[in-house]
Amino acid sequence: DMMKPHRSRSFFNIFRPDKIIDETNITDADILCGKEGSLETTNVGNNRFRVTIEMNKHSFMKGDKETQENIVKNIISIARQGTKVKGRFLEKYSAVGKWREIDDEGFRYRVIKELTVQDNPS
Repeated sequence: DMMKPHRSRSFFNIFRPDKIIDETNITDADILCGKEGSLETTNVGNNRFRVTIEMNKHSFMKGDKETQENIVKNIISIARQGTKVKGRFLEKYSAVGKWREIDDEGFRYRVIKELTVQDNPS
């Protein structure tokens, strides 16, 4: 039985000024969530994330629930480690035109979603 992404109340962040990030403060370790814009496609953190997802997709799809949960936790851990600085999961906060940090539960939802997306045959 494949894990289902679920949204908890913590998925929807309440506005917290300390979690708002200006575009100039985005690092190569950050992963930008949302629709693929120019920044999302060129950001080093996003490219690393895509590779990590692809490396784990087959094992996730074939794994039991415990294996799937371990894969998700591992991907989040890898992303959080970053390289020189700690990685953050950011989403565009359109109300202020900046980015905001999301929690692990919100990112867990996105990781599972990406792991379960079927590749389009070429």
